[in-house]
Amino acid sequence: MRIITSIGPIGSGKDTVIKYLSEKHGFKVISMGDIVREIAASKSIPATRENLHKISDDYFKKYGKKYFINKVVEAIKADKTADKVAVTGLRTPIDVKTMKKEFGKQFVLIFVDMSDPKVRFERLRSRKETRDPQAWEEFLKQNEEEEQLFCLSKTHKMADRVIYNDGGLEDLYKKVDELEQALK
Repeated sequence: MRIITSIGPIGSGKDTVIKYLSEKHGFKVISMGDIVREIAASKSIPATRENLHKISDDYFKKYGKKYFINKVVEAIKADKTADKVAVTGLRTPIDVKTMKKEFGKQFVLIFVDMSDPKVRFERLRSRKETRDPQAWEEFLKQNEEEEQLFCLSKTHKMADRVIYNDGGLEDLYKKVDELEQALK
């Protein structure tokens, strides 16, 4: 089995990488964010970024920092048919350490980044999801909140590979294809 996770700051393209791995290369997708969104839906809480962060923080405090990653590990182990799995939503060093401990060399962590945060902001605005910031100040605040909650700068240092998403979509897809080929 091969397990790939992409992490990165908001708007970097990490979910686009996972979606492409699924559509082009046949990876089954498991989303940690879906677990949090299901909790929000069960409590009739709107799935805004702020609300999802609060739910994550509350569950971390109540059940421990490994609550969500343990759910992901359980889902991967329960599926006996998938030979390639792409996971979205991992953020913290604990998430990565858990995956590396559970799956060893089968697990590959990709950090997706962009040189210009203003491009990330514009991409977020253009996708028009309710959880995304529409003002620059809000974008900066969300970046800071994610760093405080998830320690993404520490997780970045744990990456096995880095993809810079500074070009267009075709450029990103080419980089993912090259990475997938190299990992076979």
